[in-house]
Amino acid sequence: MWDEDPAEARDPRLGYQRVSVVYCFECKSSSGLNWSGWRAYLVDDPDMHDRPDTDGRQRLTFYCPSCAEREFGDG
Repeated sequence: MWDEDPAEARDPRLGYQRVSVVYCFECKSSSGLNWSGWRAYLVDDPDMHDRPDTDGRQRLTFYCPSCAEREFGDG
Protein backbone atom coordinates (compact mmCIF):
# COMPACT_ATOMS: atom_id res chain seq x y z
CA MET A 1 0.00 0.00 0.00
CA TRP A 2 2.84 2.44 0.81
CA ASP A 3 5.90 2.99 -1.38
CA GLU A 4 7.77 4.76 1.39
CA ASP A 5 7.99 4.27 5.12
CA PRO A 6 4.35 4.14 6.36
CA ALA A 7 5.17 6.88 8.85
CA GLU A 8 5.89 9.29 5.98
CA ALA A 9 3.23 10.71 3.72
CA ARG A 10 4.00 12.57 0.51
CA ASP A 11 2.30 15.93 0.22
CA PRO A 12 3.17 17.60 -3.10
CA ARG A 13 2.91 21.03 -1.50
CA LEU A 14 5.09 20.28 1.53
CA GLY A 15 7.39 17.46 0.50
CA TYR A 16 7.80 14.69 3.04
CA GLN A 17 6.12 15.10 6.37
CA ARG A 18 6.63 12.72 9.28
CA VAL A 19 3.41 11.36 10.75
CA SER A 20 3.43 9.22 13.85
CA VAL A 21 -0.24 8.71 14.74
CA VAL A 22 -3.69 9.29 13.26
CA TYR A 23 -7.11 9.31 14.89
CA CYS A 24 -10.20 7.42 13.84
CA PHE A 25 -12.82 9.66 12.24
CA GLU A 26 -15.63 7.72 13.97
CA CYS A 27 -14.45 6.66 17.44
CA LYS A 28 -11.44 9.01 17.85
CA SER A 29 -9.12 6.17 18.92
CA SER A 30 -5.41 6.60 18.21
CA SER A 31 -3.47 4.42 15.80
CA GLY A 32 -0.35 4.55 17.95
CA LEU A 33 2.75 3.69 15.96
CA ASN A 34 1.21 0.48 14.59
CA TRP A 35 -1.17 1.30 11.76
CA SER A 36 -1.99 -2.34 11.12
CA GLY A 37 -5.53 -2.66 9.77
CA TRP A 38 -6.17 1.08 9.61
CA ARG A 39 -7.71 2.47 6.42
CA ALA A 40 -7.75 5.90 4.82
CA TYR A 41 -10.54 7.19 2.59
CA LEU A 42 -11.27 10.36 0.67
CA VAL A 43 -14.65 11.57 1.86
CA ASP A 44 -16.89 14.44 0.83
CA ASP A 45 -16.74 17.30 3.32
CA PRO A 46 -19.37 20.02 2.75
CA ASP A 47 -17.67 22.25 5.34
CA MET A 48 -14.66 22.63 3.03
CA HIS A 49 -16.53 24.03 -0.01
CA ASP A 50 -15.49 27.64 0.61
CA ARG A 51 -11.85 27.04 1.59
CA PRO A 52 -9.40 28.31 -1.04
CA ASP A 53 -6.57 26.00 0.09
CA THR A 54 -8.50 22.78 -0.72
CA ASP A 55 -10.17 21.28 -3.75
CA GLY A 56 -13.40 22.19 -1.96
CA ARG A 57 -14.89 18.73 -1.84
CA GLN A 58 -12.86 15.97 -0.24
CA ARG A 59 -10.48 15.26 2.59
CA LEU A 60 -8.52 12.26 3.77
CA THR A 61 -9.99 10.53 6.81
CA PHE A 62 -8.69 7.57 8.79
CA TYR A 63 -10.65 4.69 10.29
CA CYS A 64 -9.54 2.14 12.90
CA PRO A 65 -10.01 -1.52 11.88
CA SER A 66 -13.31 -1.90 13.78
CA CYS A 67 -14.93 1.27 12.44
CA ALA A 68 -13.66 0.63 8.92
CA GLU A 69 -15.22 -2.83 8.93
CA ARG A 70 -18.52 -1.47 10.25
CA GLU A 71 -18.65 1.50 7.85
CA PHE A 72 -17.18 -0.01 4.66
CA GLY A 73 -17.17 -3.77 5.08
CA ASP A 74 -14.31 -6.18 4.52
CA GLY A 75 -11.48 -4.48 2.68
